[in-house]
Amino acid sequence: MVTLTEQRLLVVSSHSKRSDQISEMLRGNRIFTARSLREGCTAASNHRPAAAVVELDLPDCTGVDCVHRMREASEDIAIIGLGRYHDDQLSLDCISAGAQSYLGLDELQTPLLRRAVEYSIYRLREAIARQRADSLRGQLVHAQRLESLGLMAAGIAHDLNNTLQPVLMVLPLLRSRLGDPDAIEAIDMIHDATIRSRDLVREIVHVGRSESAEALHSLCLDEFIADIGSLLTAGLPPYIQLRIEVEPAPPINAYRNKLYQIVLNLVTNAAQAISTRQGEIVIGVTEDPDASAVLLSVRDNGPGMDQETIDRIFDPFFTTKQNEGGSGLGLAVVNQAVENIGGNISVHSRPGEGTQFLLRFATRQREEKNDQ
Repeated sequence: MVTLTEQRLLVVSSHSKRSDQISEMLRGNRIFTARSLREGCTAASNHRPAAAVVELDLPDCTGVDCVHRMREASEDIAIIGLGRYHDDQLSLDCISAGAQSYLGLDELQTPLLRRAVEYSIYRLREAIARQRADSLRGQLVHAQRLESLGLMAAGIAHDLNNTLQPVLMVLPLLRSRLGDPDAIEAIDMIHDATIRSRDLVREIVHVGRSESAEALHSLCLDEFIADIGSLLTAGLPPYIQLRIEVEPAPPINAYRNKLYQIVLNLVTNAAQAISTRQGEIVIGVTEDPDASAVLLSVRDNGPGMDQETIDRIFDPFFTTKQNEGGSGLGLAVVNQAVENIGGNISVHSRPGEGTQFLLRFATRQREEKNDQ
């Protein structure tokens, strides 16, 4: 239990004599007083008391609403509601509103008040400690889940790499026996996709190591997007159009495979958002010369997202498509990959207005200046 000495305490009462009486009952502590709820909320914010004794009949507020508003002003202050009489129902209402205790003026005595304040501080601190413990347990479970996923992914990656090798061996042979230019182009596309898949698999195997399986490359985003455009289009359903709007941009330092992984995941996410209706995905590349940066955007005309979804969009395992087999890992992978390249990502969306992901990468020239 908390020892009620040298604690910061707040007394909110419009009656000066009653305020003095309560302050005297709580002597040995540092007492702050307020004559209205507004003053009390300000004092709670400025002085951060451990507890507040709040009278429920104030000039600017009455009843349980006093507790509501005081709780809104501070989440880490213990609240003792003070009504005119002992009232079991009002006591329950106050506790439901966020108070830790309730007392009636007809039962106000020094020992009872001090015990109520001690108990209220103890009860609130215990609740906060439990919340923190629950949060830490959740983080531990989440970390263990990610570790298990990493081990499983490494095993799958090893087997998948072995599966891709025969495909890479057969494709050149198949290409040499085809005379149709369209068929040869299709074989080349399959070959490029298989190479990228193999390299991505190697990246999975390297998870947990300090170095990447791939070296940094200097590349121009506008040329890179133009090169992979046909590959991205091939993975989209016929009712979704992919439009590429790129402007010449200075080179950046990036991992090619990670960059492809980023764009592929964003395009896939956009296609899933559009779902089964007619839609359009636009990939844009522009330069921001003032910031020495290159901007990559992926936007769609899907249903958009509310703020609650946006706030969690990059959390691992968070998905709005549970019933459609969504894993909740695609955008978490994108976020991590963007950070690995040294960029940053933001999302802009509103319900009914589509979604745009905006990625910003420093130009190679700016990075070289920073390294000097």
